[in-house]
Amino acid sequence: MRTVKAKFECTGIDDQPEYQGKHVELVPVVTGSEENKSFSKFTPSGILNLMISYETPASDFFTIGGEYYLDIRKADAETGGGEEIEKSDEVNWGVLRAISTLSGGIDTLVRAGKKEELDILTKKLVDLAESL
Repeated sequence: MRTVKAKFECTGIDDQPEYQGKHVELVPVVTGSEENKSFSKFTPSGILNLMISYETPASDFFTIGGEYYLDIRKADAETGGGEEIEKSDEVNWGVLRAISTLSGGIDTLVRAGKKEELDILTKKLVDLAESL
């Protein structure tokens, strides 16, 4: 299997100007069309939370009640579907991994309302990105 396909419905959009973005929540579809019932057999539950910056067109992409396909494939050269990225001196892969880890904590802090901690994490994330 090279790709897993799921179908999600947007159930919430929270404008968060203090974080300069929108929090978007999606859950797998379970009712409605026959297609949705088919998808619900394989992805009957879950949740996808996204924090989307105002600076990207994606911040206006989602609508509450809208349905979206999510195609997931393993991120390695064996899966194909694009040019393989080679490690080089131009890219600091350790920094990229750190950025990925830090950005994963943002949603948790947003949901907990921990603005001070989020500001610290965001600053670290920006500093790491600028070091590239």
